[in-house]
Amino acid sequence: MEFCLSEEQIMLQSSVNRYLDDKSPLDKVRASVEHNTIPDPTIWQGLADLGIAGLLIPEEYGGMGLALLDAM
Repeated sequence: MEFCLSEEQIMLQSSVNRYLDDKSPLDKVRASVEHNTIPDPTIWQGLADLGIAGLLIPEEYGGMGLALLDAM
């Protein structure tokens, strides 16, 4: 049984990490939680643009059709 990430999973992970490091660094997230403020909605839009919202949705419905493990 293989427990390593696939190339596709590594690319997705890298893309999301780069995006969040740039647009929503950890200190910004902590400040939002500490002050009970709503995160910037453009962050969610950017994640959707990366395909995160459609990871588990089948391709025939416009999603990426990935498995639950891919979403983790």
